[in-house]
Amino acid sequence: MSGASIGEIANRYASSFLPAGYVFSIWSLIYLWLAAFVVYQLLPGQRGSAALGRLGLAWAVNGALNVLWIVTFSFALFWPAWLTMIGLLVSLVWIHERVGFGRASLSRGERFLVAYPFGLYLAWISVALISNTFQLANYVEWTGFGIDGPVWSVVMMIVGAGLATFMVVHRGNWLFPPVFAWAYIGLAVRYPDASLIADSAYVLACATLLAMIGGLAWRRRRGQGTAAAAILAALAMTLAGCGSGNGAPDEAAGVDTLTVLAYNIHHGEGMDSVLDLKRIAGLIDGVDPDLVALQEIDRVTARTGGVDQAAELGRLVGLTPVCGRVMSYRGASYGMALLSRWPIAEWTNHRLPDGEEPRSAVGAVVTAPNSGRQVRFVGVHFYRTDDERLAQARALDDLLADDTLPAILAGDFNSTPDSDVMAFLARSWHVVDKGADRLTFSSWDPVREIDYVLVRPAERFQVIHKELLHEPVASDHRPVLVRFVLR
Repeated sequence: MSGASIGEIANRYASSFLPAGYVFSIWSLIYLWLAAFVVYQLLPGQRGSAALGRLGLAWAVNGALNVLWIVTFSFALFWPAWLTMIGLLVSLVWIHERVGFGRASLSRGERFLVAYPFGLYLAWISVALISNTFQLANYVEWTGFGIDGPVWSVVMMIVGAGLATFMVVHRGNWLFPPVFAWAYIGLAVRYPDASLIADSAYVLACATLLAMIGGLAWRRRRGQGTAAAAILAALAMTLAGCGSGNGAPDEAAGVDTLTVLAYNIHHGEGMDSVLDLKRIAGLIDGVDPDLVALQEIDRVTARTGGVDQAAELGRLVGLTPVCGRVMSYRGASYGMALLSRWPIAEWTNHRLPDGEEPRSAVGAVVTAPNSGRQVRFVGVHFYRTDDERLAQARALDDLLADDTLPAILAGDFNSTPDSDVMAFLARSWHVVDKGADRLTFSSWDPVREIDYVLVRPAERFQVIHKELLHEPVASDHRPVLVRFVLR
């Protein structure tokens, strides 16, 4: 519809509550079941159905809202999409209560072809609204009151588990726990190296399913029984979900080759004074990177035509953008960006000590497509005096001191190899040696090495290729390209 799939849009603003891609196959089951509902309600024998009479035309309103959500989300209109999702949830709650999922008076056809399809739909939209809320928070760059994304993810998993249990005990909807467990296991699969998310997801998936079994047994004793098949299904899912509870990635799942590009693009204005993002995009696309750290990015500033440069470059090269605002600039903003081919689990714009200008470091956790292992990728642009840059380097190193993920630090350090800044960072990071051709500034007459790619721990990264790209016109810096095998 917009040239990008729902999955591509979702990954563009990925968060710590975005399950693995296979989880979304549940839409196929929902649509098939709803199609069966449509056929069922058209049968001549159902004209007097009490459940269908209570439903009225609410399902048509719900369908219109679903279409509206697809349209708004496809065009990355996240506020309208989120508000539409809330309307979708409200309509499904109304349908659920009117039809009465746990009503004993429902016929077998009404139960399996009216109550169950909408019950499943409501359960999934409840999960989807949480995920959409996380994506909206990323889009508006909400800081989460200083609480990290993975912690919020666990908090909402606990809330979801409580909701699922409530729906079983008080509404008889046994479909809620399997749906939430399905999503939680998908979170664990997507973020195997984020132990807080993965471990909590497996534990809460099992706990939710066990709570369902207890809730169904309690209702059965009160004479509000549900089909025994539901309990058998819950047992099967519990065994399957809990049995896969090792969140560690499979080392044999595949080799991860990772190409990293660091490039200060001078807000797209070349040394010929021509503003040309397509020229920058062509250079990026030509080396087929997996991760890109960009510096000097404008976001809807007048001097660059009101373009969101990170989003536009992401669109042009087919990578997911993350924009890290450094400071306000003439009513808009200026900063850095990351582009990623790998799924983004979470991202943060870390504030650093200000100097003559405000500074930050934009970081993201990305997931390797073959093994599922995770890497932290951080883009930097230190500035301006030696003391200011050293303070920024120390602050960033402190922020990442307790991080257990393999990490890559890339960008414009504005510091030569013999500077105090690079000497400090070399204590805990491995600076990738560029070889004889190492000078990165200026692009047309290289005299200084100030752009780098750093990694840690060094043993997790095997360098298989490194080069400085020759492009003297597109920007005032030379792009740094490094290709690794992730060990």
